Amino acid sequence: MLSKTVNQTISSDYCLCFSKVYCIQSASPNKNIRSFCAISVRKNLSAFSEKNFTNLWNTLNAETHAQVKMGLFSCLETETEPSVAHVICDAIGEIGGSLIEPEDSNLL
Repeated sequence: MLSKTVNQTISSDYCLCFSKVYCIQSASPNKNIRSFCAISVRKNLSAFSEKNFTNLWNTLNAETHAQVKMGLFSCLETETEPSVAHVICDAIGEIGGSLIEPEDSNLL
């Protein structure tokens, strides 16, 4: 029973993550909405987020990882507003930094 609840939560988190990426990518005419979506994705998928956010990256499967990465880069490629592009870059950088293993940090 608990496993079913956990899977439902992960599934809903997965949908939430993609709805945020889609929100950015769909190029809402409101730059504040696009910026908010990028910030939300960053906070929910980064290991460096505040303690009140759950890092969902490890709960997502490899296919989802690839889709989120491609979605963020696609959003960055089509974004025309510099301030929103900056926030998308922040998300890409923080998520990427979260993926570096501690023993790999001396590579930087």
